[in-house]
Amino acid sequence: MYTEYYKEYSYNLDRDMEFKVYGHAGIPFIVFPCQNGKFYDFENEGMVDTVANFIEEGRMQLFSIQSIDDECWSGWWDQHDRIMWHEQWFKYVTDEFVPMMYEIHNTLANEDYQGPIYLTGASMGGYHCVNFLLRRPDIFKGCLSLSGLFHAGYFFPNYNDETIYYNSPVDYLPKTIRWLICTGSVILMSAAVRERGKMRPRSMPAFWLISLTDCMCPPTSIYGATM
Repeated sequence: MYTEYYKEYSYNLDRDMEFKVYGHAGIPFIVFPCQNGKFYDFENEGMVDTVANFIEEGRMQLFSIQSIDDECWSGWWDQHDRIMWHEQWFKYVTDEFVPMMYEIHNTLANEDYQGPIYLTGASMGGYHCVNFLLRRPDIFKGCLSLSGLFHAGYFFPNYNDETIYYNSPVDYLPKTIRWLICTGSVILMSAAVRERGKMRPRSMPAFWLISLTDCMCPPTSIYGATM
């Protein structure tokens, strides 16, 4: 299996940020670590091994990146400053890391891929991949989220502002038109259903989240393989 470690400067964060690539080709996945975790945790916990055959066959490529959860979501300093620091990291991922990811992918695969990017993570990483997908569906196509908590207010007690709102899927999701959530069986959730109180998904063990434009494509095909 091809692997490569990177340490690149981020102008949004004014620091070097580390990440690791697994695989030479295939559908690119960004992997978010668990809360306060490191980019290498996914490998150290044996998760890379579970999909090693797909990676080695060039069907999947993982980009395991570094978060700054301990400086914003887990911190106890000024709450406005904490959420704004998260926004800087958000911009790092969308404005800096994604273009770099495409460049690395295309160099290794010897192609000009500008297609879908998928996201995955557990715990806080599960939250991040859902939040990134919902906020930037123009960049990200789908995600596999494990045990995420999607109410930002849990981390910012007795404080709220517009930036926290737009990082809290439980709050802003009812404003969207429709999304498809797959939890073994297919559930259709709309704003109307959500508002009637029939469905309150604050935390789920695991789910796929894809837009209805993908509803003809079963979740197993997102990986490009039968899982």
